[in-house]
Amino acid sequence: MIRAEHGLPLRQDYSGMRPGNNSNDTNLSMFDQGSDNRSFFQRMSGQPTPIGKILNDQEG
Repeated sequence: MIRAEHGLPLRQDYSGMRPGNNSNDTNLSMFDQGSDNRSFFQRMSGQPTPIGKILNDQEG
């Protein structure tokens, strides 16, 4: 938001990686799937995975 306040364009590179679909996202999604220990009912109710909850708390 600070960039927008100063009339600057959004950054598209963070440490050489574009936000969104990059190797970190791929690796995290694979780890997230492998460490998913939710029950059938937790999955059906839409409860986030343990890693997904941590990431959502940090990003949100």
